[in-house]
Amino acid sequence: MAKRIIAHIIVVLALLVFGAHVMRNYGIPVAVSTLVIAAATLVVGNRIAVTVLQLLLLAATVEWLRTALTLVHERQQEGEEFMRMLIILGSVGAFTLLATGMARWCIRETPATSSDGSAPASDQNGHK
Repeated sequence: MAKRIIAHIIVVLALLVFGAHVMRNYGIPVAVSTLVIAAATLVVGNRIAVTVLQLLLLAATVEWLRTALTLVHERQQEGEEFMRMLIILGSVGAFTLLATGMARWCIRETPATSSDGSAPASDQNGHK
């Protein structure tokens, strides 16, 4: 149970930071759409929804890396310091990637799934 709570906190934090980035760069409608999709997947919590959430978080990780590389290139062109910005955006990207991996723990437990999100093991007679 604690693992699920921690996973939810990390995923929500990653989504909020990404939502702020999207809002700043692409506008409020895109940010709201992204966060609504993410929130819906967390509420539903089944395997398909969590897979969608993981794909969204993976896309967010790629966007953080794309942003970092773009800003590094711009700062190099202008002769400005870029290492601190690269460390910060790299850390945010790594945190988002961590959230991508932890999202699988956001699957709701049902009789058909165990606490780690996998299907329960069959007994000796092949019954679940």
